[in-house]
Amino acid sequence: MRDYEFYRTKSDICHSCANEAFEKIASYGLQPNMILYLITEYNFSAASGTSTLFIWGAISNFMPIFGAFLSDSYFGRFLVIAVATVTTLTVRLSSLSPRLRVACCETFMFIYH
Repeated sequence: MRDYEFYRTKSDICHSCANEAFEKIASYGLQPNMILYLITEYNFSAASGTSTLFIWGAISNFMPIFGAFLSDSYFGRFLVIAVATVTTLTVRLSSLSPRLRVACCETFMFIYH
Protein backbone atom coordinates (compact mmCIF):
# COMPACT_ATOMS: atom_id res chain seq x y z
CA MET A 1 0.00 0.00 0.00
CA ARG A 2 1.37 3.38 -0.98
CA ASP A 3 1.22 6.54 1.00
CA TYR A 4 -0.30 9.20 -1.16
CA GLU A 5 0.40 12.80 -0.49
CA PHE A 6 -2.36 15.22 -1.13
CA TYR A 7 -1.44 18.58 -2.50
CA ARG A 8 -3.77 21.51 -2.22
CA THR A 9 -3.72 23.95 -5.04
CA LYS A 10 -5.25 27.39 -5.29
CA SER A 11 -8.06 26.01 -7.44
CA ASP A 12 -8.94 23.43 -4.75
CA ILE A 13 -9.22 26.16 -2.14
CA CYS A 14 -11.25 28.34 -4.51
CA HIS A 15 -13.62 25.46 -5.27
CA SER A 16 -14.09 24.75 -1.56
CA CYS A 17 -14.78 28.40 -0.78
CA ALA A 18 -17.20 28.72 -3.70
CA ASN A 19 -19.01 25.55 -2.65
CA GLU A 20 -19.48 26.85 0.89
CA ALA A 21 -20.57 30.27 -0.36
CA PHE A 22 -23.18 28.83 -2.72
CA GLU A 23 -24.42 26.47 0.00
CA LYS A 24 -24.97 29.41 2.35
CA ILE A 25 -26.70 31.43 -0.38
CA ALA A 26 -29.03 28.51 -1.07
CA SER A 27 -29.72 28.02 2.63
CA TYR A 28 -30.53 31.69 3.22
CA GLY A 29 -32.61 31.81 0.05
CA LEU A 30 -34.60 28.79 1.18
CA GLN A 31 -35.68 30.24 4.51
CA PRO A 32 -38.20 32.86 3.26
CA ASN A 33 -39.77 30.29 0.96
CA MET A 34 -39.81 27.70 3.73
CA ILE A 35 -41.58 30.00 6.20
CA LEU A 36 -44.29 30.67 3.60
CA TYR A 37 -44.59 26.94 2.93
CA LEU A 38 -44.93 26.16 6.64
CA ILE A 39 -47.57 28.84 7.09
CA THR A 40 -49.67 28.00 4.02
CA GLU A 41 -49.33 24.22 3.71
CA TYR A 42 -48.86 23.11 7.32
CA ASN A 43 -50.83 25.92 9.02
CA PHE A 44 -47.98 27.01 11.28
CA SER A 45 -48.17 30.41 12.90
CA ALA A 46 -45.39 32.84 12.02
CA ALA A 47 -43.81 32.37 15.45
CA SER A 48 -43.85 28.57 15.38
CA GLY A 49 -42.61 28.54 11.77
CA THR A 50 -39.73 30.83 12.68
CA SER A 51 -38.86 28.67 15.68
CA THR A 52 -38.96 25.56 13.51
CA LEU A 53 -36.63 27.14 10.96
CA PHE A 54 -34.26 28.27 13.72
CA ILE A 55 -34.08 24.75 15.13
CA TRP A 56 -33.66 23.33 11.61
CA GLY A 57 -30.76 25.71 10.96
CA ALA A 58 -29.09 24.85 14.25
CA ILE A 59 -29.43 21.12 13.65
CA SER A 60 -28.22 21.37 10.05
CA ASN A 61 -25.12 23.23 11.22
CA PHE A 62 -24.41 20.67 13.96
CA MET A 63 -25.13 17.43 12.10
CA PRO A 64 -21.96 17.42 9.93
CA ILE A 65 -19.85 17.43 13.09
CA PHE A 66 -21.92 14.63 14.60
CA GLY A 67 -21.81 12.63 11.35
CA ALA A 68 -18.05 13.06 11.08
CA PHE A 69 -17.62 11.83 14.64
CA LEU A 70 -19.78 8.76 14.02
CA SER A 71 -18.11 7.89 10.73
CA ASP A 72 -14.57 8.40 12.00
CA SER A 73 -15.06 6.69 15.35
CA TYR A 74 -17.57 3.91 14.86
CA PHE A 75 -19.26 3.12 11.56
CA GLY A 76 -17.22 4.29 8.60
CA ARG A 77 -18.19 6.89 6.07
CA PHE A 78 -20.18 4.72 3.66
CA LEU A 79 -22.55 3.36 6.30
CA VAL A 80 -23.16 6.84 7.71
CA ILE A 81 -23.82 8.22 4.21
CA ALA A 82 -26.20 5.33 3.45
CA VAL A 83 -28.16 5.80 6.69
CA ALA A 84 -28.37 9.57 6.18
CA THR A 85 -29.57 9.08 2.60
CA VAL A 86 -32.29 6.62 3.60
CA THR A 87 -33.40 8.89 6.45
CA THR A 88 -33.55 11.93 4.16
CA LEU A 89 -35.53 10.05 1.52
CA THR A 90 -37.97 8.76 4.14
CA VAL A 91 -38.61 12.25 5.50
CA ARG A 92 -39.01 13.72 2.03
CA LEU A 93 -41.39 10.99 0.91
CA SER A 94 -43.46 11.43 4.06
CA SER A 95 -44.15 15.03 3.03
CA LEU A 96 -45.90 13.74 -0.11
CA SER A 97 -48.56 11.85 1.85
CA PRO A 98 -51.70 13.94 2.41
CA ARG A 99 -52.55 11.95 5.55
CA LEU A 100 -49.42 13.25 7.29
CA ARG A 101 -50.33 16.90 6.78
CA VAL A 102 -52.17 19.08 9.25
CA ALA A 103 -55.83 19.58 8.41
CA CYS A 104 -57.07 22.93 7.17
CA CYS A 105 -57.73 25.68 9.69
CA GLU A 106 -61.40 25.96 8.66
CA THR A 107 -61.88 22.28 9.49
CA PHE A 108 -60.52 22.78 13.00
CA MET A 109 -62.62 25.88 13.51
CA PHE A 110 -65.76 23.99 12.45
CA ILE A 111 -65.04 20.91 14.59
CA TYR A 112 -63.93 22.60 17.82
CA HIS A 113 -66.19 25.67 17.94
